[in-house]
Amino acid sequence: MSPMWSRARLAVLPDRVGGRAGRRSADAAVPAGQPDGLAKALAEVFTKLPCKEPVEVVLSHALASIWLLAMPDHRLDWQETQGWAREQLAAKLGERITRYRLACQPAEPGEPLLVSAIDEEWLAGLLTALASRNVKAASVQPWLAAAGNRWRSRMRRKAGWLAMAEPGRLTLAFFDRGTPRAVRGIQLTEDMAAALTNAVRREALLAGVSDQAPVWLEAAGVQADWAAGGLDVRRLTPGDGDARVLIGG
Repeated sequence: MSPMWSRARLAVLPDRVGGRAGRRSADAAVPAGQPDGLAKALAEVFTKLPCKEPVEVVLSHALASIWLLAMPDHRLDWQETQGWAREQLAAKLGERITRYRLACQPAEPGEPLLVSAIDEEWLAGLLTALASRNVKAASVQPWLAAAGNRWRSRMRRKAGWLAMAEPGRLTLAFFDRGTPRAVRGIQLTEDMAAALTNAVRREALLAGVSDQAPVWLEAAGVQADWAAGGLDVRRLTPGDGDARVLIGG
């Protein structure tokens, strides 16, 4: 999961894709119920957005699950870290772990390790669809990794929550001087603003951190009265946003 500041970027949600290259951008819906729906949406985006360079791909958390694991106290090399993370998640996912490709951000011994898991078959379909448009993926990473990189300086200055809202899903992370200390992904049917308030209070209690810290929020395709829950919510994106929220301005 590498830093995402390249000139060409692509955001992928279950129902929409959005791209940006230089000053040009495009957005398209993924046709529902069609096996080739993602390929059709990508074709529409790249017809409007000709791109000859590799793209940085950012995925919705409905497509890229995330976990925060505590690294062992002894140092592991990169291959050992990958194997250790797979063992930890196998205990949570069972046989389903064989379906996923894992990616990790570097972490020191004893520090939290952010791990994402993407369905291998779905990822292969994405890469094939991109290749059909003569586009290569420079990297593929979850929204949290991209947003963490995007707002790194802000997260380093003080403790605070980073929240990412999308239809039916809320992802929440607590950062202490740039280091993630708690991460939670939540599927929702309730009001998003109420869910955010409840999630912050619950995760703060579980992690032993403050629920009074500011909540930095990115929202894609979601409308809510964010101030209603009494949290110090600070919007990082205007309006309800579209898929391109995932890849920044």
